[in-house]
Amino acid sequence: MDPPQQAVYDREQDPVAFSYFTHFEEYQKLSTRFLEIVEDQEQNEEAYNAYRRMAMILDSYQEQSYLLDPFLEKMMNPLLQKFKDRARRMVEGKASYDRKMWQGLPSLIHHLIKTRGAKTAVRFFPHTTEDLEVALAYLSTQDATEPMNWETRYIVLLWLSLVAMLPFDLAQFDGENPGSTFERLEIAGKNNLDKAGLEREGAALLLTRLYARL
Repeated sequence: MDPPQQAVYDREQDPVAFSYFTHFEEYQKLSTRFLEIVEDQEQNEEAYNAYRRMAMILDSYQEQSYLLDPFLEKMMNPLLQKFKDRARRMVEGKASYDRKMWQGLPSLIHHLIKTRGAKTAVRFFPHTTEDLEVALAYLSTQDATEPMNWETRYIVLLWLSLVAMLPFDLAQFDGENPGSTFERLEIAGKNNLDKAGLEREGAALLLTRLYARL
């Protein structure tokens, strides 16, 4: 590594050197390209390299993650919209889970959550009543024994925990089975409480907010 490159690297590894999110433009260019190719298996390597660079940028702000706040909505919304669109396509049978393909979208969303913290990041998640059925159905498509999709399960549990806070009557989704929506949410939470990873935190948050409705 030549001296100029070393200097850039050193600055990026030293979070106290930052007073502003100076990498925003680079990050956004990478993110835009990433969203264009992340589901294209033929461009999986390019998508992964873009992710690695974005992850490096985020990691360099780990100790000063509040610097991302003015940009967080622009950083998260396109990712979350694509995540929601994919969830809907999966539920409708228009997309499928490929175990051989790196799941880059949930990986990047999780990295943003890890950097800024779930409490702050979750504010940008989709949160309308129609999201309840999409998120619940999407979670049911995720194999709980598959280690490669834990990030997806964690994100959906956070998503459901946010929707569960909305002031609406769960019974409107019950159909002919009174209490079934509450029960489905409760089962979704309890089924992930025994996980060793972050799914357990997402599940605990979902159940806490669900029981607060009682």
